[in-house]
Amino acid sequence: ADLRQQFASWVTHRDNRQFARNIANRMWKKMMGLGIVEPVDDFNDNNKPSNEALLEHLTNEMLRLNFDLRE
Repeated sequence: ADLRQQFASWVTHRDNRQFARNIANRMWKKMMGLGIVEPVDDFNDNNKPSNEALLEHLTNEMLRLNFDLRE
């Protein structure tokens, strides 16, 4: 259980922006039907977001809200 807690803390840490980007993209797809990055699980250098500024804004919001998806 301790290792799982450490892993969860690392994944959701504010310095791990990639996790926040992924959650923001998945929430956008759930609401709008199409992710900013498609497919939603294909974040890499060759697959750029359709709107980088929007994704960064949503990422910042995820971090500001501490991943509170209802908010």
